[in-house]
Amino acid sequence: MSTLRIIVVGGGIVGAACARSLVRRGGQVEIIEAGDGPGLHGATAAGMGHIVVNDAEPAGLQLCLLGRKLWREDAPPMNS
Repeated sequence: MSTLRIIVVGGGIVGAACARSLVRRGGQVEIIEAGDGPGLHGATAAGMGHIVVNDAEPAGLQLCLLGRKLWREDAPPMNS
């Protein structure tokens, strides 16, 4: 079985999350980033790295809590 080769355009939080998911599923991923480094331009930079919690609806809160859990799991390996 061959490995699927994938290009992700953008290294912000969404691009990084997509790349992470694809790698975990066995894909060979390359991230193409226009800026000097991941997350330094585009929506991630425009949001200044703020984490926004949408707790107006129970489903939105659950999604935010899941995102926080996944971030805490992946942040230490990304910083090493």
